[in-house]
Amino acid sequence: MSQITNKELLRQRKFLINKVRNYWVKGVLEKSLYKQVLIELSLEERLDEIASPVGITWESTEQSRTKLPPETKIVNFFKEMGSGRSLLILGEPGSGKTTALIEIARHLIEQAEQDINCLIPVILNLTSWDNTKQSIADWLISELNTQYQVSRQISQLWLKQQQLLLLFDGLDEIAENKRFLCVQALNDFTKEYGNTEIVVCSRAKDYETIPEKLKLQSSVYLQPLNLKQIQEYLNNLGSEVAIINNLLKQDCQIQELVTTPLMLNIAILAYQGTNNEDLPKLESKEAKRQHLFNAYIQRMFSRRGNNAPYPQQQTINWLSELAFRMHQNSQTVFLIEKMQPSLLKINSQNGFFFSQHQWNKANDVPAYKYYSWGVKLIYSLLWGLVYSLYSIVDHLTIDYQITGLILIILVSFSAQIDSIEPVSKLQWSWRKVLKVIPGIFLIGLYLFLTSQTSIYLIGICLTIFLLGGITNNQLKNTTIPNQGIVNSAKNAISLTTVGVIFFAVGATSLQGLIPISYLFGRILCLVGVSSFVLAMVKGGITCIQHFVLRVLSRYYNYTPWNYADFLNYAARINLLQKIGGGYIFIHRLLKEHFIDLGINKHRQNFQVNPEKADTYLRRGHLYLSLSKNQEAVMDFNYALELEPNLAEAYFGRSLAYYRLGRDEDVLDDYNQAYLLNPQMLKNVSYTEKRELSLGDRQKIEITEKTEIYLVTVFNDNVNTFRYVSHCLSKHIPDMKQELAWKLTNQVHDEGQAVVWEGSQSLAELYRTQLSNAGLTMDVCWAKVD
Repeated sequence: MSQITNKELLRQRKFLINKVRNYWVKGVLEKSLYKQVLIELSLEERLDEIASPVGITWESTEQSRTKLPPETKIVNFFKEMGSGRSLLILGEPGSGKTTALIEIARHLIEQAEQDINCLIPVILNLTSWDNTKQSIADWLISELNTQYQVSRQISQLWLKQQQLLLLFDGLDEIAENKRFLCVQALNDFTKEYGNTEIVVCSRAKDYETIPEKLKLQSSVYLQPLNLKQIQEYLNNLGSEVAIINNLLKQDCQIQELVTTPLMLNIAILAYQGTNNEDLPKLESKEAKRQHLFNAYIQRMFSRRGNNAPYPQQQTINWLSELAFRMHQNSQTVFLIEKMQPSLLKINSQNGFFFSQHQWNKANDVPAYKYYSWGVKLIYSLLWGLVYSLYSIVDHLTIDYQITGLILIILVSFSAQIDSIEPVSKLQWSWRKVLKVIPGIFLIGLYLFLTSQTSIYLIGICLTIFLLGGITNNQLKNTTIPNQGIVNSAKNAISLTTVGVIFFAVGATSLQGLIPISYLFGRILCLVGVSSFVLAMVKGGITCIQHFVLRVLSRYYNYTPWNYADFLNYAARINLLQKIGGGYIFIHRLLKEHFIDLGINKHRQNFQVNPEKADTYLRRGHLYLSLSKNQEAVMDFNYALELEPNLAEAYFGRSLAYYRLGRDEDVLDDYNQAYLLNPQMLKNVSYTEKRELSLGDRQKIEITEKTEIYLVTVFNDNVNTFRYVSHCLSKHIPDMKQELAWKLTNQVHDEGQAVVWEGSQSLAELYRTQLSNAGLTMDVCWAKVD
């Protein structure tokens, strides 16, 4: 590892600070709706929300919570905590948690620019932490490289020297089954890097469901606005917002809705200039919240008048689809180049949710089948065209031509096409060339020993050499929409152009039109073919995949054709916010509202097909993907009433029961689904972490304390080591690969091994799954101390 100079460290420090300011302070804070509402929120210190390092227990919440003086600002509170500080910021949806985080960052940036000894503030969103086996330190190094283009070497040095002040947003936006693991990973990080200063943001209710608390120094809760604060602010705005004042006086539910800066600002924008008579009479608080967001959306559309480039309802449908996919993928920022073919399998219209519970039906979705066939067909045509041209120029026999074309078709249709990876700027790397030199040497040794000079083997060596040496840099923060695909297309076009030139010169010489030797002409043709191979690998394949995906997503009306233009339009009417080349919803609450609008579309299907089980099945899976498990159970119940032998409904309900902690019901539904469709259940597992209510957790803990049952695997001299280990990793929770191999060896050496212990309901479930997978199992016996 080369030595990094102090000059380079200072240069990289300046770059990182500037990027944080441009991306978050200028790009998010200064364009946020919060700048419309300049009310200082009251703070409450909540020490019961963090893990005490000395084991302090609080007799009551009142004892552990202290309201800070009204004039206390969160920036000053954090500043007064001193060196080595760490803070958890909690609040309700829309209370301004992210705004508070960026305000802290802005203050820290000013300090860091004036004093090089101050820590470097970095804002990162925890939603990108999705690898439960990845440490926070490794994730940080990767994120700094991806988001801020800091080299891994410098990131490791800063992390080791604890020169970073880490500001983490979005703990509550991590998938529910991974929040607990993320908290554990953060606690492990603070244990290893104890002097690193940290701030973490989360919704209060989502954080409270996590069994383990963060090991930080303090926690503050952003208190809701009180009626006096709201009325003083509205009075300052004048008569234009008189309707809001009237509503607050008449309706206590409206008062509760606008107790956060976001909701107050949305109410002002939505109802400004509206008469009381124009508002519908709604009973429930939820209905009023829905109406408030709908009124805001309508007001944003009305600003464009009749010149809107996209119909209003179509815009809402596309934004609903976008919100659903961002939620499904735990995305905060949406990048067009990051679109994946999974949107053809999992979307709000078909409602399928599989994750680690996948079954083969996901790949049977027609749109995904067409995508797979389309990409592979284009592969075959392009490779076939290149091979045909070369075979004609090189005068290959008809047998070679047909055999080659058949091989190309077989290879193209066996290609893996699930992931689309944009390729950025290309560069040459001698270090990576060294890795392929041994392979080239072996081919050369073969030619020498056999006294052959195969032009094709020479071409293979050349291709390997170029593929090894030409690498692509990490894609930097995008500044224009779809920049990754644009860069990939530029790479592919450039390399194809070079290949066409070499191939044309070589082919012309082989026809005797240019005075070049025959051997050199063939080599030029092979250089052209190698360049085409590079063009495909270094951008061409990505562009083909993206093109087919965009065509199908438009055909099925998941997205418009000119997606960038549509997203820019949504940003202009304040529904989205443009961040560099990406887009975010102006707030997570609005994103959730668009998801609800997408769910409402399914109600139209009920009006058309009220007695069709598939309608309830699709919405049930949609609810599962949104972690609305109770609602999912209800829909699966309706589906089974209409079609009692619907295996997918039994499976979906079993998964919802598992998440809800109703372990006694999981096995019954699993067994019923297995009887109806055993093939479907082959890839199903129940291993995700569950976010349970306190009551459910206590119920399960009491059960596990009183009755512990064992899941035991027997040696049968039939299944292989690899297969047994695979089954254990797949079906048993928290089963790491190392432990699975250890238990597999124990089964072989001792004839049996206990692979899980816990409640009787789950023990029977895991035993049944392993038995269905073909392992030899003992009955579940109660554990004897």
